[in-house]
Amino acid sequence: MSNAEGCITIDTNIIVPLTNLSNEIRTDYDRLIINYKKIITDLLGEWKGKGKDEFEKDAIKIQDQIKGIYSILTYFLDRYRECCVIITEADAANADSNAEAFARKGKWDPGTFSNVADKIKDTLPKI
Repeated sequence: MSNAEGCITIDTNIIVPLTNLSNEIRTDYDRLIINYKKIITDLLGEWKGKGKDEFEKDAIKIQDQIKGIYSILTYFLDRYRECCVIITEADAANADSNAEAFARKGKWDPGTFSNVADKIKDTLPKI
């Protein structure tokens, strides 16, 4: 999208909040699975009587469903990370033409545009 100065601009305000969310999802999932396994193990260790085997089967099904949800989320997060890379590349590719547009107008300020990669590189999820 071009602005009045003739620069190509990319709105990157959403990248960092979504990146932080993706890191939280991965951390929360790990914590959830650890706690879930501990609770089920503790419950089954103390269980005496009917229904233990059926409960264990149901618990395993639920854990598998949680893993399935996580797989979908990680697929989305991996595609999101790929989008961040594309946006970063587009930002870098537009930097020279934006500098030229500002120079033509006599309004170039190197601080006007910052590279998206500098904003997000430490917050991108690891894949």
